[in-house]
Amino acid sequence: MKKEHLLELINVGVECIIYWSTPDQVTNIIDKQLNRWKIIDQVLDGEYVKNKLIGTSKTWIKLLKNVIEAALFSDSTILFFGESGTGKEMLARLVHTLDKERSLHNIILLDCTTIMPELWEVNSSAMRKVLLLVPYQIVRVLLL
Repeated sequence: MKKEHLLELINVGVECIIYWSTPDQVTNIIDKQLNRWKIIDQVLDGEYVKNKLIGTSKTWIKLLKNVIEAALFSDSTILFFGESGTGKEMLARLVHTLDKERSLHNIILLDCTTIMPELWEVNSSAMRKVLLLVPYQIVRVLLL
């Protein structure tokens, strides 16, 4: 499938695209995805999320599921940004709690309003995969 077709599918809301060559392979892929969703739902129903991240809207639940999935099943850098009071720090703490690798290190919270734009430098080789999380949508960015 061509890259343009994949982007069209993503633009209309497709969240999971599966390639396979044998029926056993597709069964295995679907089974792994169902198990993944089960783990995400268990975390979502867990005490940490219920006690610290309050909300019931479909948008909020979808965001939480995406954050949990990124924390448990991705090694991508995660950057939260948005207006003051939207829960960025709470989401960062959730990721830090869930991810065994990240929890070995201190969490870094940065108030970007205190940094002058002229001081920002981006090393594109260090940022090959970045998962940007904004209050009402998820944007996956692959820097090539």
